[in-house]
Amino acid sequence: MGRNKELWWPYIRNVIRKYPEYQEELNRIKSSKVTPTYSKGGGVGKSCRKTELTALRTLPQKDQERFDAVDKAFRRTQRMPDGDLRVKFIKLAYTVYNGKTKCRGIGVYAAGDKCFISNSTAARWNKDFVYMVADYLNLRN
Repeated sequence: MGRNKELWWPYIRNVIRKYPEYQEELNRIKSSKVTPTYSKGGGVGKSCRKTELTALRTLPQKDQERFDAVDKAFRRTQRMPDGDLRVKFIKLAYTVYNGKTKCRGIGVYAAGDKCFISNSTAARWNKDFVYMVADYLNLRN
């Protein structure tokens, strides 16, 4: 796999690597309790404002855009004829979980070996996915 000359290439690869962190943060935000408590007098309890703020909380706009771009690329890749294998390959290449610790992925060629695909196919699938994310972030001309 030759060096790509696009200036955004390393940026997109880092965005893909951070996808699980964005996903974890969104899950944490969405799993917060949002039911207000009411007092005996019929009024709203102390946690009402806290509940409102929790319901409105989300990722920062830039992080949300990055998350959405990678998520759309994963969903589009999933719909391809060999989509399951491609998604498995991308996840192995960029992000690996060892229990609770997050590590950097094992790399494109090592992920290709684990998925039993050739190096040229691994490089092509990686390029296709990175370009797809770049398109969703409007970085390609």
